[in-house]
Amino acid sequence: MLKLDRRDNARARCDLPVTWRRAGRTVTLRAVDFSGRGLFLLTDDEIDLHFVMDLVIELPTGSIEVLGVARHISNTSLGRGVGIALMSMTDEESTRWWEFYRAQMAKQCPPAAAPPPDRSRNVRAAR
Repeated sequence: MLKLDRRDNARARCDLPVTWRRAGRTVTLRAVDFSGRGLFLLTDDEIDLHFVMDLVIELPTGSIEVLGVARHISNTSLGRGVGIALMSMTDEESTRWWEFYRAQMAKQCPPAAAPPPDRSRNVRAAR
């Protein structure tokens, strides 16, 4: 059966520490893949779909605080976890998130080399 990918943005692997601020305590998680609008967190904790999560994501440029919503809970080749849709962050944090995303995508999918020039039109007819 064909499985459709409904994501707006391509996904990339990552290994980012994430702190989940939950009911007065903190839970340390790992983000193992992400897109421009979400990430997949490894966790064995029970989480309900549509649960709003208060997260601190540690980017190489510093932490960003976001609210995310649990959209998908599954066991994957990376482990058991939850797919989070990022819903709310400041403009500055959003800019840093998208810069990080674009930089990671450029590393994962560097632009293709330009094709060699077409020299077939420059060949002179044999005499």
